[in-house]
Amino acid sequence: MNNKKTFAVSLIASLIISLIASIIMPLSIIGAFLGTYRFICYAQQSTSRQIQIMTLDKDVKAYAEPDDTSEVLREIEAGTPIAVVGEEDGYTVITYQDHDEYIKNEDISDEAKASSEASAEEKAELLDEEFDQLSKEDEAYIESLEKQRIKSRNAIIWKIVIAVLVVLLFTVSIIAGVKNSRKEKT
Repeated sequence: MNNKKTFAVSLIASLIISLIASIIMPLSIIGAFLGTYRFICYAQQSTSRQIQIMTLDKDVKAYAEPDDTSEVLREIEAGTPIAVVGEEDGYTVITYQDHDEYIKNEDISDEAKASSEASAEEKAELLDEEFDQLSKEDEAYIESLEKQRIKSRNAIIWKIVIAVLVVLLFTVSIIAGVKNSRKEKT
């Protein structure tokens, strides 16, 4: 009688573990797919706008919208080169990490505007520096994404291994129960 209880408990435990594994595995596969999809969407983003490089001569705030009551995204320090892409509603539109930010026109001095008319060689150097910075950020993002994909893949592999072990445990429990039943009958 005790063997039947042990068999029943191990059978129920095996079923519960199998159920949990069958729920977790599809979720991790979906998560891995979504991570890959986000990477593809990020990689496909591109902008082709005319950019003018300007160096700020004082600290300014960059807003999320052309409105000083909108969220302040960051404070830009004096001496920082910015990529100007246009003007909108009394604000200078700049691009930073593929996102538009807005600086009040009055916060940009005439000297800063004049500095934007520097020689083409200086502009090219600033663009090269910005491109190098963006390339480093992109490389770091891609490296991070690859690590995340590897972790996700490894998690899926381990979940499969655990599911196989659970099935084996379930099978061994059934075989042991059948053998015990045969021994009791004889």
